[in-house]
Amino acid sequence: MKRPAKLNKKTRLSILTIVAVLLIVAIIIYNKNLNAQYFRPDYKQEDVTSILNQEYISEEDYEYILKQTGLGKDVIDTLLQEQDGIEEIKDYQANFFGEREIVKDKINLITNEDKYISNSSGLPNTFPMENIKDGYILITTSTFTAGYRHGHAGLVIDAENGIVLESLEPGTVSKQQKLEDWLDFPNVIILKLKGVPDAKHAKIADYASSHLRGYKYNLFSSKNKGVIKEKTYCSLLIWQAFKEYGYNLDSDKGFWVTPEDIGNSDLLEVVYASGVDPINRWN
Repeated sequence: MKRPAKLNKKTRLSILTIVAVLLIVAIIIYNKNLNAQYFRPDYKQEDVTSILNQEYISEEDYEYILKQTGLGKDVIDTLLQEQDGIEEIKDYQANFFGEREIVKDKINLITNEDKYISNSSGLPNTFPMENIKDGYILITTSTFTAGYRHGHAGLVIDAENGIVLESLEPGTVSKQQKLEDWLDFPNVIILKLKGVPDAKHAKIADYASSHLRGYKYNLFSSKNKGVIKEKTYCSLLIWQAFKEYGYNLDSDKGFWVTPEDIGNSDLLEVVYASGVDPINRWN
């Protein structure tokens, strides 16, 4: 029996090219049809005025307000010191429950992200800037590749000037970006370490700013910095900064550390959530 003729190198290359093109086209079509994602509560929006007017707010009350507004304890306490603080909290609540208009934006050939356009509340999308500090973490699920919502993460390194350190995509290096750009995402959660003073967060931010800038993007970078030096990706950069001070934010302790892994870390608490379930953070 004759053996089938071997394909020559040029033919094999042509077949591989066709397969690659078809795969990319399939990914582009899949990304285009993937539904936008953000959390909109399926429970009733309640009037929180009576709780906010109490002289003492219990931990149970704070959790209830978090579920109603997406605002953590620190933000609530800060806003209640302001003359119109309760109305501001209600505005955040209106946005939290509102329906969002979202479009898709292409980052590269196979990666897209959801972009926020407007909210049915009619109110602007804002962050509680006074409560965002150096060393706080931002996470979104709005970024996806080939239908997989891997999300994105950043670290605030200069809150006063609205600067975030990020590792963005292949072919780039970790660099500072604008905090205000995160308002373009239809879902964002801001996290900080539980029970840890802002001074410690500031040290973590200083370390990241001085040691983790200019790292080449590499998705296969290891959590062991000695394996691939000066390479990182968005959530690994966060992990590297906090691990330097003894905090392991990788909740599943796997090879990769994803935005989901960090978002689910028991070491962190919610400062602010918009379009994200503040209790079941990644779901």
